[in-house]
Amino acid sequence: MDRESFGKRLNKVRKEQAMSSMALASLCEIDPVFIRQIEAAARLPSLPTFISICNALEVSPDYLLSDNITNGKKDTFDLICNDLRSLTPKQLEYVADAIHLFKNRFSE
Repeated sequence: MDRESFGKRLNKVRKEQAMSSMALASLCEIDPVFIRQIEAAARLPSLPTFISICNALEVSPDYLLSDNITNGKKDTFDLICNDLRSLTPKQLEYVADAIHLFKNRFSE
């Protein structure tokens, strides 16, 4: 796992949700210093802690790991999925709304 990418993405999501490292740590029942170490790429969480972080931030594991996942052959769907993984949860809501509107407009 690329510690730096993971740490940056975790920091980005946490700040977008206006959540302090102390608040996230409290929700995950871990030390706030550990959250800061993860974000600084000094440490990686265990699997149970990783799941707690995902649940606390209400993000999917693949969102936090998207820079670390490789699929081999790329097709259009994979490329779109990779782009979607880099979006924030709020941006994903906008994309979902746009897709819904697009489908309704062109399915008539």
